[in-house]
Amino acid sequence: MENKLYNVALSMQNFSKNPTLPFDARLWQITERFAEDVVNGLAHPFSISEDFLTELYEYFYREITLDYFHCTFVDKTVENTAGKFPVLYEQIRRYGIYFQAAYNFSLLDEHLSTLTLMVEKHIIKNRTADRRRKRIIIMTSINFERISFFLEQLREYIAFQWVETLNLNEIHRLNDLSYDCIFCFSTRIFNILNSRELPVIRVNFFLENKDIDRLLKLGFSTQTHRFNANSLALDLAGKTEAEMVSYLKNRFGDYFV
Repeated sequence: MENKLYNVALSMQNFSKNPTLPFDARLWQITERFAEDVVNGLAHPFSISEDFLTELYEYFYREITLDYFHCTFVDKTVENTAGKFPVLYEQIRRYGIYFQAAYNFSLLDEHLSTLTLMVEKHIIKNRTADRRRKRIIIMTSINFERISFFLEQLREYIAFQWVETLNLNEIHRLNDLSYDCIFCFSTRIFNILNSRELPVIRVNFFLENKDIDRLLKLGFSTQTHRFNANSLALDLAGKTEAEMVSYLKNRFGDYFV
């Protein structure tokens, strides 16, 4: 029996995708707890999917089995993951104690690096279109048609929600609007708004790379075309064709015309 298990353990590390593995209820529960604690500790937590848990479970099952037979395979191709993602790496290391307590299995740098990349992959995947976008107001005297061009130009690079376009005579309306920041183009308007300690950003009307770089550093998200399939399917369920078209245009106007 042990020889059979040993052969299975050795075969595990040669598959591009894990073979079907037995279900271990205790390991699944520990994996769930590990995933919840790691994800909840992120700056921007994401919804934990069944696929994510299964991927983690299969990895832990394989590595715990290999460790039982004292098999360690070190991949030196990808090094310094801890240096690339120090906060996430430390977060994962902290919760490795769950597997130490249950299976006497210690997470080595090899394990921590792989787990860091696995979680980071899902962080990237979960940067979906339904994530909160910064709400912006344009403060300018430029006419609507030209501002429409500016907004379309901005959408090529930055994910945002346009709230309203105002001129200086309407500055009092800011008190009644929900927004994250105000965009302007002139030094005069910038100075007026800045003197009132309002969250104002001055950009070039014809956007330059330095404008985009500055917006990203200020916390704006890059434009993305990822969608959460499950959420979208639920939202569209039961709607007529006309209602679907209307919903998609209103909810995802950046992508559907």
